[in-house]
Amino acid sequence: MFPAKVQGAGAAENVTAQILKIDAMAEYDTLIVGRGGGSIEDLWAFNDETLARTIANANLPIISSVGHETDTTLADFVADRRAATPTAAAEIATPLTKQQIQERIYELKIRQINILRRHLAEKSNVSNVSSNMSFFNNRIVYILDIINVSIIYHKQSFVQ
Repeated sequence: MFPAKVQGAGAAENVTAQILKIDAMAEYDTLIVGRGGGSIEDLWAFNDETLARTIANANLPIISSVGHETDTTLADFVADRRAATPTAAAEIATPLTKQQIQERIYELKIRQINILRRHLAEKSNVSNVSSNMSFFNNRIVYILDIINVSIIYHKQSFVQ
């Protein structure tokens, strides 16, 4: 979202400027500072003192994910959290997976159906007007069938 030069002359200054810019915006809840692996020379910008101080002083929580598992830079030591890889940083920043969210939605839909069924059962026990209740029961069963089909469809589409 905020590209920066990550190696070579001017890289540390560029990353520092982007961090300061993003931190000042106060629109995000986490910042990942990272890049893929490379030689120690390729990663050297992340050993810059000014960049390290910028990361340490940022208001925004920063996850450092510079290089890969065996690479370590000053940015890793001063960040709020270090991730072994950029992919791991994304996983840390988004603790709920899409599947977990979808499963929760499915559970809530099931709860809604059960509440509706209980409500219907309570109403049918209280009312002695069976002809009206028969009509409403049929309508509710029809609605519940539609909801069930919708849930099954959504759950199957999420599995893929």
